[in-house]
Amino acid sequence: MLKAGPTCACGPFDLGRGQNQKFAWQPIAFGIAMSCLFAAPARADPVEGTWRLLKRQLPDGVVISPPAVMGVETWHNGLKHVTVFWTMPDGKPGSFSAVSRYSLTDKKITATLMSLFYDQANGTQPIYMREEVTKTEPVQHDGSSITFRYPMNPATITVDGDNMTAKIDDRAVDTFERVK
Repeated sequence: MLKAGPTCACGPFDLGRGQNQKFAWQPIAFGIAMSCLFAAPARADPVEGTWRLLKRQLPDGVVISPPAVMGVETWHNGLKHVTVFWTMPDGKPGSFSAVSRYSLTDKKITATLMSLFYDQANGTQPIYMREEVTKTEPVQHDGSSITFRYPMNPATITVDGDNMTAKIDDRAVDTFERVK
């Protein structure tokens, strides 16, 4: 007759016959525990989450904040969505919204634009794009921060913990915080 072995969440399991096999599972459990201990930890996606725009600094040093500029970025499961609204000095509203797929590794970021809307609030027609374009840019690391040029727009993004800046060429620097 077989003796019932230890139990687990799925019920009892049998270790086999005889006293010598009573602890046959221990080397296996030890091996699994050691492999988990020494395995390289999975690196969390540093951009994952929702980010709220706190302020925008213009090239002349002027800083604008809500409600003059409002925005949010969401990076989740390989999808990025950004929407920003602002008011021009003449009172006209401007906006930018884009959705893309992305893949971020230690060495590169690849993004595929899915849709884009951009109203510059300067009297020109808004820009609408729905053609899928894929581009890749390198990623740099400096201590706890990472920096990369987002492949789909002229923003160089730096993420350090719960803080993110997006330097939009020479036009503005947007500062975001992660929403918790």
